[in-house]
Amino acid sequence: IDDKYVEHAMRVLAKPIGDDPKIISGESGASTMGLLLELLENKELSDLRDIAKIDEKSQILVFSTEGNTDPNNYELIINKKL
Repeated sequence: IDDKYVEHAMRVLAKPIGDDPKIISGESGASTMGLLLELLENKELSDLRDIAKIDEKSQILVFSTEGNTDPNNYELIINKKL
């Protein structure tokens, strides 16, 4: 998975919306979330969402298998200006 998807997921997990809990996830751990976010946010992937029957009512479980194993790089990614 491309780093841009992983980094996006790390930022989403680290800076959630509303009352969602903050999740500290490293690059490997955030890869599944990165893939899911791309599937949900990319309009060109609507056929895949339809095939998988993913919609606003879907409940999807994603595991993060790594925490902040590289504190310096983690901070760089989380605070990266887009």
